[in-house]
Amino acid sequence: VLKRLEFTGATGLTGAIPSQLGALTSLRLLDFTGATGLTGAIPSQLGALTGLTWLDFTGATGLTGSIPFAVTQLDAFRFTWPCVSSSSLRRASTTRVVVPSSCTGAIPTELGALARLTLLSFDGAIGLTGTIPSQLGTLTSLTRLDFTDATSLTGAIPSQLGALTSLTRLDFTDATSLTGAIPSQLGALNSLGVLDFTGTTGLTGAI
Repeated sequence: VLKRLEFTGATGLTGAIPSQLGALTSLRLLDFTGATGLTGAIPSQLGALTGLTWLDFTGATGLTGSIPFAVTQLDAFRFTWPCVSSSSLRRASTTRVVVPSSCTGAIPTELGALARLTLLSFDGAIGLTGTIPSQLGTLTSLTRLDFTDATSLTGAIPSQLGALTSLTRLDFTDATSLTGAIPSQLGALNSLGVLDFTGTTGLTGAI
């Protein structure tokens, strides 16, 4: 019975990941680390591999498209965000992510897969760009979410953040490039002790 399938560093491997791998339900390890020749999307059928304890696509730079939701829900799911750590962020065990001020680029949507996160802080991360991913609304274990001084984030506050019912602190202080209406769903966050919009002059509506 096949339990390990490893393509680490297999740079000569080309083509797409076969969807048929999703039938190998005895697998415990599936590793594509550094398989730079692979192309195409990650097949959603890999989400059926619920027995996996290790699943890694780090460095498989030829893969395209978003990671299928079913795959991000596997406890074995992990990904690397160089802003935070040289090691993998793991769905099964990562509880805190503090993004340094030197971080640049967009917030990865994969953060929404880290189901055990209790703290997610972008405080002072002035180089972050783009919008706040709606996928953060799936992080229902979060008690603190902080965008203080994340001055280059743009767009609206996702209404999905209203599902974060464990939050005790939600801070947008001086996130000056955010725009649009404050989602009414935030009014249902009964555990909040701190909700701060100081300096967010582009936001409109009632709290």
